[in-house]
Amino acid sequence: MQLTNPRPLSDAEKKITLLLLSREFPGAQELRAQVDHAQVVGECDCGCPTIDIEVAEAAPRSLPQSGAGPLPYEGSVASDGEDPAGGIILFSSDGYINSLEYYPMRDPSPPDWPDLTRIEVVGPLR
Repeated sequence: MQLTNPRPLSDAEKKITLLLLSREFPGAQELRAQVDHAQVVGECDCGCPTIDIEVAEAAPRSLPQSGAGPLPYEGSVASDGEDPAGGIILFSSDGYINSLEYYPMRDPSPPDWPDLTRIEVVGPLR
């Protein structure tokens, strides 16, 4: 669902995005610099915390990838006994981050981002 009024990334969204960009890979430095220039322009309709991101053109552009796709590292989310295990994927398109997706291993999806202590960065995935 597109937001009528885009908003800044929440503290949790910023921290998780930077965590997934904490490993070195081609273009990671530019993608990290984009976080301060990013805003949320859409949210998932299902109630999960997945967001669509738009980055200001003034931000440094990463090495463009062909089309849109996931970045090389993702977050593996451990269950906390209440919320299920799952994963978090950061996507980019044409050199800019554009989506942060949270997927649980079972329904229902938690409405909030998991605590950083439950997230382990895994990869590279390609």
